[in-house]
Amino acid sequence: MRCLRRLLRRGLRSMLPSKRPSDAAEPEVDDGGAADAKRPKLGEPESARSADRNGAAPPPPPQEIDEDLHSRQLAVYGRETMRRLFASDVLVSGLNGLGAEIAKNLALAGVKSVTIHDVKNVEMWDLSGNFFLSEDDIGKNRAAACVAKLQELNNAVLISALTEELTTKHLSKFQAVVFTDIGLDKAYEFNDYCHNHQPPISFIKSEVCGLFGSVFCDFGPNFTVLDVMVKIHILV
Repeated sequence: MRCLRRLLRRGLRSMLPSKRPSDAAEPEVDDGGAADAKRPKLGEPESARSADRNGAAPPPPPQEIDEDLHSRQLAVYGRETMRRLFASDVLVSGLNGLGAEIAKNLALAGVKSVTIHDVKNVEMWDLSGNFFLSEDDIGKNRAAACVAKLQELNNAVLISALTEELTTKHLSKFQAVVFTDIGLDKAYEFNDYCHNHQPPISFIKSEVCGLFGSVFCDFGPNFTVLDVMVKIHILV
């Protein structure tokens, strides 16, 4: 029994950690707070750290996203795309049925501003396609008649109307322009301007004819798809 006890004691002692000479406390060095300055702060973005290292002013903080309000969009678009969306001024030209639907979706998505453009007046047949219009709007400008009801959808988005003839000077104020009622010659002119503008302006032309529709998109000469979930199917 005594031998067994001795063996158990030796085994337990060998299992205990022994103090190493290198574990001695290192002397503290006063660096004047330089170490704290280099240490990244909790929650500080990498861009701000690199800006501090380069001596440049840090960029402004990104816009906060209401995750309760935009939870579904965040899951689909991602945080970076949502930030770009919130900072975008968009023009929608042509307040027919398609233009009204596009303007509605943009307002609900939460872009920075939506400017609706049209030079035509409301006619009776417009009531069958544009759900913002009523009989009281007949004779009014189509864009001006839609502003109030479009604004009711989202007070966080600035809604305005443009009722004069559109020129390339107007387009320079936007990050994206959408046309739903435009001739081919004007589409060529505006697309060339948007494509060569610095930075490029996203150009979208779309139309609907009964059960058929078409859309043309030009997002600039160096547009890159960053969505890793996109799958491209090639039909041979």
